[in-house]
Amino acid sequence: GNHPHPHRGRGNRPRFGAMMADRSGTFLGSRERGGKPSRHRFRKRCRNRRSVTLLELVLAIVILGTVMLVLGRTVFGIIRVYQWVQDSDALHQGARVLESRLATELKSATSITQASGTTLEFVTTYILDSDSGTESIKYTVSGTSLLRQVDTGAGYGAAATVLTGVTAFSPS
Repeated sequence: GNHPHPHRGRGNRPRFGAMMADRSGTFLGSRERGGKPSRHRFRKRCRNRRSVTLLELVLAIVILGTVMLVLGRTVFGIIRVYQWVQDSDALHQGARVLESRLATELKSATSITQASGTTLEFVTTYILDSDSGTESIKYTVSGTSLLRQVDTGAGYGAAATVLTGVTAFSPS
């Protein structure tokens, strides 16, 4: 009827600045009878807020730094353990492959020429297509590596590393 703007304030949408409440239930931006926004409650709440002192801020930074240091060390420790497990798994896998290879080669061995704490040498026969013969195979520990050399009659060839991380070798 007598409303100066009949198209405003109607429908389901709230008007801009109309009765908005914060979480505590205090209405912000509501209009009082004079038509001016009532912000005195909001300002009063801000004035009553306790500010953070420099000492509290420094203390919070020190506590956060300590927590981050502990977490960082824990994460790096977990990474080191993970790498150690990966290296250990690779070593065990290599040892299983070597064990299978040695078992196959020793089954065809005709004689063992040397067996010590660092060397295993044996003679084996082989059959390849229409060719057959004998060869000497030597496994030697050098540092932490296990080396394999083959002599097909012209002397031992270059040593090939078959396993790294070897700490003991007992061919018996």
